Amino acid sequence: MTALRVRGDGPLAGVLRAALADMVAAGDGPALDVVVRHDDDPSTPDSSGRRLVVSIAPDRVRVGPLVAGGPGCDRCVQTRERQNRAVREPHEREPGRPVRAGHRTPIGGPVREVVAALVRDEVRAVRDGDPPRTAGAVLDVTVATVRISRHTFLPDPCCPVCGTLPDDTAEAGRMVLNGRPRPEPGGYRARDLAAETPELLRTLVDAKTGAIASVYVRHHDPMVVAEALCGPVCCTEFSGFARTFGYPQSVAVAVAEALERLGGMRTRARRTTVRSSFHDLGSDRAIDPSTLGLPAAPPDKHAVRYHPDLPLEWVHAYSFRRDGPVLVPESLAYFGSHATGFGGECSNGCAIGGSLEEAILHGIFEVAERDAFLSAWLTRRPARRVDPRTSSRTDTRMLVSWLEDSTGGRLRVFDITMPERLPVLWLMLVDPDDRAGEPKVLCGAGAHLDPERALYSGLVELAAGADTFRAGFDPRRADELFDHPELVHKMDDHAVLAAARRSWPRFGFLDHDGDPAAMAEAFPPAERHRPAATLRDDLLDVAGRYPDVVVVDQTALEHTAVGLHSVKVLVPGTVPMAFGHGNRRVGDLDRLLHLPVRLGYRRDPLRSDDLNPFPHPFP
Repeated sequence: MTALRVRGDGPLAGVLRAALADMVAAGDGPALDVVVRHDDDPSTPDSSGRRLVVSIAPDRVRVGPLVAGGPGCDRCVQTRERQNRAVREPHEREPGRPVRAGHRTPIGGPVREVVAALVRDEVRAVRDGDPPRTAGAVLDVTVATVRISRHTFLPDPCCPVCGTLPDDTAEAGRMVLNGRPRPEPGGYRARDLAAETPELLRTLVDAKTGAIASVYVRHHDPMVVAEALCGPVCCTEFSGFARTFGYPQSVAVAVAEALERLGGMRTRARRTTVRSSFHDLGSDRAIDPSTLGLPAAPPDKHAVRYHPDLPLEWVHAYSFRRDGPVLVPESLAYFGSHATGFGGECSNGCAIGGSLEEAILHGIFEVAERDAFLSAWLTRRPARRVDPRTSSRTDTRMLVSWLEDSTGGRLRVFDITMPERLPVLWLMLVDPDDRAGEPKVLCGAGAHLDPERALYSGLVELAAGADTFRAGFDPRRADELFDHPELVHKMDDHAVLAAARRSWPRFGFLDHDGDPAAMAEAFPPAERHRPAATLRDDLLDVAGRYPDVVVVDQTALEHTAVGLHSVKVLVPGTVPMAFGHGNRRVGDLDRLLHLPVRLGYRRDPLRSDDLNPFPHPFP
């Protein structure tokens, strides 16, 4: 390409040639191809050269993107739009009569004139060195109304045309933790994302081409509920959900959680290169998959039974114990991976943060929360009640009152802190009156270095799902799952089974009748963790309480665009969260059986057949 030219056939290409004829004749146009193509053209877009793409769809003509040989091409735009189309609400679609898919609508004179003017203006901007409007964006001209709208987009890191994913190497398992001073004394976040809400929305959210399609916000006293909707990546749609006391906070948290899910589903940062067996790799290079908790048997047709000679796909991670790289199975590092897997992985341990240290720390909190909850359930651990109304936080006490008043239930909280001394609380909303059609119980949990924050986070999670769960609860389905636990296949099934009235005696091992302890009694202030000068110091403290903490850096282009970090935390030996009773995983069985002895409520270890056989109640 050495000069300005228009490539393509049809009436619109002719109009554009006429609009640019003077520049071509004078030879003062930029070295640029204006490429006219149809969206349903099966040919692969160009992968090199500077070009301005003009694409024709049944209901609009799109000008852009301007492609300069780097990431961000028309295939990226098509991918983003295809994903978002799956979740776009009818009122967000372009006005005008629907057009049959695949039908090429004639482009009328007004639309051609507008497109020609837009293209000429973009070519002039490229020639004169002005910022083009189609750099990282597209301009849509609607056929029915001739309305012009601009839509920004981020390159798709997995794009087959312009994607530049590097190979996964040991370098991905080398991490340098930064000792930045805390932005807020006593805080556990590196940044105030709520203050960055406008920038998050501008960069990430667009109904057509955004990494996030839309954010819906509604008020549900006393909280603001936000949901960030994303189109399907590979096989499933996903979203981020938040419920806080403020609009900016809820929107920011929902967007961050959507990005966390995006990072955790499939690798978008590096291309997996290692396929081998654990036997061939050895423990010097890889984490033994059996220490990460595996199902006793493959739970479905997509899973395989693990053995050390089984070839697997591996990704590099950082080991705190080794202070360097180690390999972990890709199927355990990404819950949507198509790599060889042993059962349904979930987002357990996935976290996002304004810094790498923040993300890892909160990933450990989540692993600790689920490990403590499942360990308490499996070992039927007696746990003392804690009175949430004695919290020192006004918003916690207010939320407790609102939750009980709005649901008619009563909140019970139990201290299930593990020997690692990271405060963990089990929350349970109980219907004391056995009302017809109401769930008997709904469970949640929270973990944090600060027990007050652990209580609050667990309470927010419980409050976020209580209304929806109650509205959709079917007592007949709950009884069916009680009689046939093998039918517990997905996340919701666990909560529905636990909510059956007949399931209530299964919670009898908890100390329901004892006088609840005040928060200050259960967690004496003098014994609580005192925040260090930096999040790195807190992270090293917490990580040092476990034999090892392994971190997969999942940070992809969508995260770096807004300065966030996404990780998956794996703690060998802990009990990982798994949904579907056939997918049950117990982590380090020896650790689990000796837990009652370590906690001082049994003199002898449990036997395997002492473990709770019923599906766990985590929602």
